[in-house]
Amino acid sequence: MISCEAINLTNETNETNDLTELKSLREKYIQNPQIGYLNINSLRGDKFLYLRDILLNAPIDIFCVDETKLTYDFTDALFQIDGYQFPPLRRDRDTNNSHSYGGGKIVFVKDGIINKRLIDYETPTAETICLEFTVSNRKWFIMFAYRPESIDRKIFFDELTVSLNKAFMNYDYVTVIGDLNIDNDGHTDRHGFLSDMCDIFNLENIISEKTCFKKTGGSSIDVFLTNHKHVSRELELLKRV
Repeated sequence: MISCEAINLTNETNETNDLTELKSLREKYIQNPQIGYLNINSLRGDKFLYLRDILLNAPIDIFCVDETKLTYDFTDALFQIDGYQFPPLRRDRDTNNSHSYGGGKIVFVKDGIINKRLIDYETPTAETICLEFTVSNRKWFIMFAYRPESIDRKIFFDELTVSLNKAFMNYDYVTVIGDLNIDNDGHTDRHGFLSDMCDIFNLENIISEKTCFKKTGGSSIDVFLTNHKHVSRELELLKRV
C-alpha cells in the first residue's frame, strides 16, 4: 500500500509536476494500491476540473478530499469521474450546524476496487468517512478524518476512540488518514489526545515531513496512522493547497 498525502491544484504547472510524481509512484509500485488524501479548501469551480484531470491521467485507487464546502444542491453527477465508482462517497456538513459553511468530504474509489462504506463506524460530530477495503485477501478498516478547530478536541477524539474500539474488534489492519489540525512538530497536541489515542491502539504516524505551508516554516498537521507500518511501502508528500 502506498499513500499520496497531498496535491497542489493551484495552477497548471503544479498539476503537471504532481502528475509526473504520481505516475512515477504508480510505475514503481504497479501492484500496490494507492490511497490519496487532500484538504482542498473548496471543491467548487475549477479545482474539481484539475482534480478530475489528475485522477484520469494518474488514477489513485482511493482518494479522499476534505473541506469540499459542498451542499446538497451540488448533485453527485457534477463529480462523476470516468473509471471511478458512482456515486462518490460524500459527507456534506449538516446545514443546521452553526459552523455549516466549510467542511465536508468526498471519497472517490476506482472501478474494480473491493470496498464498502461503514456508516455504522462513522462518528456523529467529527467529520469521518469509514471504509472496508480488501487488498491481497486482507480486509482493512480505513477512516478518513478531519478536525476543524470548530469541533472540540475532546469530543472529536472521544468519538474516534469509540469508532476505533469497534474497528479493532473486527479488523486486524486499521488506518486513520486525515487533517487533524494538530502540528506534530509544533507540540500543539494539547492534553495529549492524539498521542493517547495512538498509544491505546498502537498506531504510528508514518508522516514525518511538513504537509502544510500556509505559515512560515510549514507544519505537519496531516496524519497517516496505522497499526501495520511495514505494509505501507512509500509515502509521497506533494505540496498541500
